[in-house]
Parts: sequence; structure tokens; C-alpha cells
Amino acid sequence: MARSIRTLAVIAVVLIASGTATFAQRPQQARYTSPYGPTLPVQLNYFRADNGVLDPYNAWVRPTQQLQSRLSGIENRQIYDEKATQSALKKLSSRSSTAGPTGKGSGFMMYYSNYFQTR
Repeated sequence: MARSIRTLAVIAVVLIASGTATFAQRPQQARYTSPYGPTLPVQLNYFRADNGVLDPYNAWVRPTQQLQSRLSGIENRQIYDEKATQSALKKLSSRSSTAGPTGKGSGFMMYYSNYFQTR
């Protein structure tokens, strides 16, 4: 009888320990993100409850602001590169070409007729 009580106690401890371990590893649910951009300002993330080791400002607000500034910098650079490419293509297309006109007819071995006599 003492052995069965001891076995039940061990099983109960193992179940409790495994239950708390899975609870601690439960992933956070994904938050809804609007397809039209943020609905609230980034600074309201200061009041989030799911902080890590850092304070709320350094955990959420500052990294989000840095990400937004870097993304806007990338977007501005892309717009600049696109405008520079379009102006370079416009300059290339406005130059007159030194190549001969295309669409002329040709014949078989036309440029080698001085080497081969025809009958």
C-alpha cells in the first residue's frame, strides 16, 4: 500500500512538472495587424504587458521606431535609384545611334561575291 501511494505521488509530481513546463513554453498569440498600417501610434506599445528583460520603451517603442526609420530610408533610396535609372534610360534613348538602319534586304553570301565568281 505504501508503495502504491509512493507511485501515485511520483506520477502526480511528474504530471504537475510537465504541465508547468508546457505552460511556460506556450507561444504568444500573434497580434492582429491592419493591412492599412498601424491603427494606433507606436508609443502606446509602452503599456504592453508582455515585456521581456527590458523595460517597455526599450523592448517595444524604440525598436519599432528604428525599424520604421530604416524602412523609410530604404524606400527613399529605392525611389532615388528608380528616378536615376529612368533619367539614364531617357538619356540613352535620346542619343543618335551610329549603327546603320535595320530592315535592309540581304542576299545569300552577298558580301563574299568578290571571292566567288557566279556563272
